[in-house]
Amino acid sequence: MNNNYTNLFLDTVDINYIKKYSWLIKGVTTTPTFFKKANVDYETFVENLRIEFPNLELHIEALGSDSESTEKYINELINKTWFDPDRIVLKIPVNIDNLNIIFKYSKTDIKFNAHLIFNASQAYLAALAGATYVCPLIGRYADKVLKNDLNNLRGGENDPGKLLLSTVINVIRNQFNNSTKVMASSIRTLYDFESSIKEAVDFITISPKNLELFTQHEYTDDGIQKFLEDMRG
Repeated sequence: MNNNYTNLFLDTVDINYIKKYSWLIKGVTTTPTFFKKANVDYETFVENLRIEFPNLELHIEALGSDSESTEKYINELINKTWFDPDRIVLKIPVNIDNLNIIFKYSKTDIKFNAHLIFNASQAYLAALAGATYVCPLIGRYADKVLKNDLNNLRGGENDPGKLLLSTVINVIRNQFNNSTKVMASSIRTLYDFESSIKEAVDFITISPKNLELFTQHEYTDDGIQKFLEDMRG
């Protein structure tokens, strides 16, 4: 995955979407909320994904109610028959206890995605602890910052999500020399997507809905319609 371009992950637990876009993506990110909302059995999903798409990287949550339960859960995960440290990454939110866990287990070649990141300090500390990925939630951050803005305008050079991502990328690349990658997440808008690409972020994780939406443009539709009409004579 050491390419010079931005790679895509699909943010879903819908195996049908993964099948549809497996040719385009490098991996899949999941959340406990996805499994709950979709009523998808966690073990079945992971086992099927590992069998059908062994080359895709899978990011799964590894979080307990406290540090002790988180470590217990991590040990359960890494002892699963389907666990592959080269293809499965453990997601864990940033706090001081979780950073200590990342520091401990990353030394055993377990990969971590440190997520729920909302400032460069969190990203720096996660990378320092040994995280493979740091994952700023740019859309959610912008939503929070702009919640009291009556216009709630997104986009432009001062967009909060863009500024967050740019700062995180600068810190990680300047300080860690590619040992940690930046994954842009919570892609709410086309602007989020395009600004992430322009920043040359290492990875973007995106919902199937937005992936499909961002391939569309009214001018393209108009052009296709015109060509079809001309082909029919």
